[in-house]
Amino acid sequence: MPAGELAKWMIVSSSNLATNILLDFIGLDFARKQLEQNRGVELRRGVEDHTAFDAGINNEASSHGLASLLLGIQKAEIISRESRQLMLEILFAQKFNDMIPRGLPESARVNPPRR
Repeated sequence: MPAGELAKWMIVSSSNLATNILLDFIGLDFARKQLEQNRGVELRRGVEDHTAFDAGINNEASSHGLASLLLGIQKAEIISRESRQLMLEILFAQKFNDMIPRGLPESARVNPPRR
């Protein structure tokens, strides 16, 4: 499966398997390096790595770190405009979003549309 498809399924269906395959493909060190500029986002292991979890090795993200990362994507400061558009299309295709709209203004785009 192409990396782009793995990225899509990682987000759209919340697939931990796709996440881990993609991390194996690009390498954990490469992914970490891409996130370095976002203080508050620490990638230390793949998803459901029980051995690492038992050793106290966990991924961490602060609300500030995630906001910084998402703002960098939105403004296309850390990626190209083309990549930004692809990322937004994937994010808007998320299937599990029953709780996502809670607390957001009516003007916020959430797919599928609110009922």
